[in-house]
Amino acid sequence: MNITHSLVSRKFLPDNNSCSNICSRRLRNCKSLYRKTLFGHHGCVNTVSFSTSESAFVTSGDDGRVLLWNTAECVSDRNVQPCVEMSCKHESNVFSACFNCRDDIVFTGGNDERILVHDVVANKQLRDFVFAGMQIFCIDSHPSNPQSVSRGHPQVKCSWSIRDSSLRQSLNRWQLGKGAPPLMT
Repeated sequence: MNITHSLVSRKFLPDNNSCSNICSRRLRNCKSLYRKTLFGHHGCVNTVSFSTSESAFVTSGDDGRVLLWNTAECVSDRNVQPCVEMSCKHESNVFSACFNCRDDIVFTGGNDERILVHDVVANKQLRDFVFAGMQIFCIDSHPSNPQSVSRGHPQVKCSWSIRDSSLRQSLNRWQLGKGAPPLMT
């Protein structure tokens, strides 16, 4: 149904004259507003996370790659390519990704028992946290502190600041059974 037909129907058919009926019919027939196929990964995509401004989003999956996309380009262009492939890859499946509250850092974690901290602007790795024996299923950033991140695992939840250089030692002590899991701010 084209817009001319909708306008003529609106003028001459009283039951079709509401704007909501016209919009509903147009949206029902428009497929591109509901989905968009993007090509970039070499396997299934496990996570999609939007920036706080929703101007960008990050995807990651079984290929271990982390891709940054421009939301506006994805909606408007037909042959969209990722804006940036993060320079550091995971060694295995990536299950979780998120932006910090300033949208300048992306945290990713997965089956390789690592959380990578990516600088979006410079496209470089800032940190690499290793959690021996614990896959990373969920990562979340603090809503107002750009340096704070949390990770989840079925047995363990922990939060810390990415500025803390003692994180690795604290985690190693905890993993050896010497105390409770760390909570770092």
